[in-house]
Amino acid sequence: RVSFASILLSCLLSWIDVVVSQNQQPKLQPLDQVLMMVLDSDKDSKITRGEISDSMTMLKNLLGSSQDPSSGPSENSQLVDKVELYVPLIFQLLDANEDDKLSKTELKYVLKFEQSLKKSGGMRDLIRDLFGILDTNN
Repeated sequence: RVSFASILLSCLLSWIDVVVSQNQQPKLQPLDQVLMMVLDSDKDSKITRGEISDSMTMLKNLLGSSQDPSSGPSENSQLVDKVELYVPLIFQLLDANEDDKLSKTELKYVLKFEQSLKKSGGMRDLIRDLFGILDTNN
């Protein structure tokens, strides 16, 4: 089984290789493809709640290992904790066929959401408001 950290490192190294070899800005992958690549740990083209949970745990462990334990949880760790609260709801919203797995087709909604953020309007305002709620510095 390939770990989230090794996949992330591999993607980062590939990206650096593209930048260095071509000396230009790399083309960003669509968000739905990135999510599938990072979260689908068994590479069956489906993302389960367990795979998301494992990735969130690994992310929290990575953030926690770089922190001095005596200073308490970092801002990033707190943000991950807050995001983790909404994972079940987001998963349920995306899981259109209710099979407890997110397919490539279901993740296309994430891409549509990402594209809607590039335009002005209600969705962009909603995200700005949600960020204001989650941002602990203000």
